Amino acid sequence: IVLSFYGIRGIGSLFYLVYALQETNFENVVQLIQVTVATIVLSVLIHGSTSRWAQKRLNSIEQKRRVDQLSDQ
Repeated sequence: IVLSFYGIRGIGSLFYLVYALQETNFENVVQLIQVTVATIVLSVLIHGSTSRWAQKRLNSIEQKRRVDQLSDQ
């Protein structure tokens, strides 16, 4: 679950941008590039600042689940 959220946003965004630019003529190419770069930068910042919290939260949930399973035995 966490891996899919923290996926390969950057390379995917660049791939689709290049693909779209090859398939169609856009009037605002510079703006499309700027939005794509902004999306990548924001993604890196958000993912970088939340990944540690998310992993700790998942570890806590997993540990609680294991304790509950042991107490049920």
